[in-house]
Amino acid sequence: MGQQTAIKGKYMSNQDWIAHAYPLQQITIRLQGTRHSDKAAIIDQLETVLARLKAGAASGNEHDDDFGYDFVYTKAVFGPSFFDEPADLAPQADQTVEEVQRHVQDITERRDSLKRKLEGGSKAVNANDLLRLENALVLAQMRLTTLASNRAHS
Repeated sequence: MGQQTAIKGKYMSNQDWIAHAYPLQQITIRLQGTRHSDKAAIIDQLETVLARLKAGAASGNEHDDDFGYDFVYTKAVFGPSFFDEPADLAPQADQTVEEVQRHVQDITERRDSLKRKLEGGSKAVNANDLLRLENALVLAQMRLTTLASNRAHS
């Protein structure tokens, strides 16, 4: 049987998954302030971007080299997904062993999904995406080992 992906309890082949999900829509927003900027000023930039997107702009920018924003809305992107990598490559220092175990499991599932996409011939992912996930998995496993060891010695 070919590689499959589960969506809402239904299994799809990689080709069906690609047909279902791709092309992706993506909005990339970059906001920047100086060390003297307050959080409210940067949030104001985000609200300006939101208003411009709602008004129909597909891209835009305003900055003075060190304070400002830029954004791009892309209606059809064939990859990679922003979320083919773990959202948090390094577990937080205050996480419990159980939370890091779930993090390791999540990265493992993402890695396995990406492997299935690659094996299925997807052009939306590549070997570098797999390498990033495998590196993230090693970091999470190291964090888990450290936490478990600290717990054992407490």
